[in-house]
Amino acid sequence: MERTNELLTAINKYFSSDEGTSIKYHGTGAVAKEFADVFQFGEKFIGDAPDMFIRKNNVAFIIEHFEFDCYRAT
Repeated sequence: MERTNELLTAINKYFSSDEGTSIKYHGTGAVAKEFADVFQFGEKFIGDAPDMFIRKNNVAFIIEHFEFDCYRAT
């Protein structure tokens, strides 16, 4: 499925690197740390609407991926 490949490519692009992934936050970072925990260890479901959701215990994140460019469509 092409959509799955597009989504996984975006996730790899934005959430992984050879040096490892890090998060930056202000304050206590509680929400950023919770997101990182759910994203890393949660159960992932890939679909079409939404593109993905990740669930861990009673927390779920819904992910809808889209890209656009500045070129005028004719």
